[in-house]
Amino acid sequence: MEGARGVRVYGYRRAAPDLSQAESIADRQMITAFVAARGFELAQMFVETDPEQPMEAFVRLVQAARTAAADGVPVRAVVVPRPEHLGGTQRARGVLRQRLEREAGLRVLTATRPVEAGQALRP
Repeated sequence: MEGARGVRVYGYRRAAPDLSQAESIADRQMITAFVAARGFELAQMFVETDPEQPMEAFVRLVQAARTAAADGVPVRAVVVPRPEHLGGTQRARGVLRQRLEREAGLRVLTATRPVEAGQALRP
């Protein structure tokens, strides 16, 4: 994707308690490979690990995006390995996607799907 150099993105994933270490590593590698292939800069990775606080990393991600924008170094998108990392149901995924777009100004990119030409991100 041309023009992607300098575009800062976040990574976001869920590490369920029953997720094997190999699966967790694969999810992280999926995000980092997607980011590298497009010339993006991975600003930070947010990982949900505590089933007792299932939205802790999500809240930190939104706060970090707001802070980065206020500091003049905006992050343009968040990359997830698969849509299911945003939520267990289609409705939950839609709600979280809308929150990321509306509250943090972040587009959601899925590492398993190519970025389409009309979805170019700008620094």
